[in-house]
Amino acid sequence: MITYCHIFISILLIWMLLLAMCFRPRTTISVNTNELVRLAVIEVDSSHIKAYNDLLKEEIEASIRLEQGVITLYAVAEKANPSNVTLFETYADSSQYRSHLATPHFQKYKLGTLPMVDANKIVTDGHREFSGNALLHCVSSVRNHCLSNHKT
Repeated sequence: MITYCHIFISILLIWMLLLAMCFRPRTTISVNTNELVRLAVIEVDSSHIKAYNDLLKEEIEASIRLEQGVITLYAVAEKANPSNVTLFETYADSSQYRSHLATPHFQKYKLGTLPMVDANKIVTDGHREFSGNALLHCVSSVRNHCLSNHKT
């Protein structure tokens, strides 16, 4: 079962990756307010982890290579529980996201992994899509909930 603490740990890992990206040298900084951010927390059937990871890797590589509108597509799994996978996706805008959903490589991943997935949760601020500020608010809310549930 996916808990708020699992989500918090996954989000924390993603933010660490993003912070690392922020500190690399850049010549220009550009902010696209139309970017679409998606965060999915997936629980994979433990007997299908290798097959799931193979399909996921193939899908991510094809998306980054073939789709200009896919800005980032990261997947992380919990070290202690590799069946808990978190996907962090950034698209140029919502039309690029919709185009991504229609690609052959995404359809292969989605249909191929459907029987392997026990749970799939999209983390949002109440909307299907959200901005970076809403993601930050969501991270803060999950962290606070996780901490309040584990006080002694």
